[in-house]
Amino acid sequence: GIKCPSKPRQPAVDPGVRQRLSVVAMPNGLGNAVILTPQQAAAVTAVPGLEQLADAAVVRAAAPAWQSVARVVARALIDPALDGTSVPDSYLAQRLQHLVSTGRLEGRPFGANVFEAEVRSRA
Repeated sequence: GIKCPSKPRQPAVDPGVRQRLSVVAMPNGLGNAVILTPQQAAAVTAVPGLEQLADAAVVRAAAPAWQSVARVVARALIDPALDGTSVPDSYLAQRLQHLVSTGRLEGRPFGANVFEAEVRSRA
């Protein structure tokens, strides 16, 4: 028979990202604070200007349409501005939380699982 080419797929979310984000909580009705391990905290404080780079990557990863938190974090992880930084996904989730709480991004809960929370860029 004739085989149809498979459809291009969106980049898969690393199962580790999904697992960690499922226990990470978001603000403004999306949950509680994100906690970094001591190793993660040490890694992110070792990179000068990482907070600004991470915030910019998360904002670029967000879109006007609602997207899952995991999708935005996954897109931010591959942002060229973060190449070579080894930034943990939990740190980007923390920065996303900050961006929602300060109004730079919009967030809304979607179900009981924080992984199902959604964010979008401000219009």
